[in-house]
Amino acid sequence: MSEKKLYRSTSGKKIAGVCSGIILYLLCWLIIPQQSY
Repeated sequence: MSEKKLYRSTSGKKIAGVCSGIILYLLCWLIIPQQSY
């Protein structure tokens, strides 16, 4: 039972990390070209 909880929490952290990474990438992609002009 504890193993399932641990697996669920780690997979949730992984998904959150991927989502935050994508958001940061998109923010940089939108902001950097505007600053270069």
